[in-house]
Amino acid sequence: MSALALVYAVLLKISTQWFSIDGIACFVYFPTGLALALFLLKGTRLWPWALLGATLGNLLSGAPWVLAVALGVSQVLGMLLCARILQQHTRFDLRLLYPHDFALLLAVGVACCTLTALAGPALLWLYGTIYGAMSASQSYRETALAWWQGDLLGVLLLTPTI
Repeated sequence: MSALALVYAVLLKISTQWFSIDGIACFVYFPTGLALALFLLKGTRLWPWALLGATLGNLLSGAPWVLAVALGVSQVLGMLLCARILQQHTRFDLRLLYPHDFALLLAVGVACCTLTALAGPALLWLYGTIYGAMSASQSYRETALAWWQGDLLGVLLLTPTI
């Protein structure tokens, strides 16, 4: 299971390094797709390893440890909620054989990624703009929108692939 934490951290570092607008919000964020796929396939009992990977990845990306843990918690909770909703839905098939399965993944992904996109930038603002996570020219709305897009694309691109 430590491999999960390592893969999560590496995907987070890659996403923030290659697909980041400002070093924080990414227009494609693969760790959300990995976490959701693993929670759906292996169960939500893997959340501690996902949290460890998220925290480690945030630390490697330059976040202070308090912010790294807070962002990790928000990321993992969002995907846990998404997995829980999909697991509770009786018509959802993990194999994604029918369009309604993908549509359900999309709908639940939109809702859960909205929550993570609201929480992440809010945590940055609570931590303080002194950290430099949001430049003066970048608003909360712009960061939240980029965050939402990245999380949702991670879910829609990586989760079905896995």
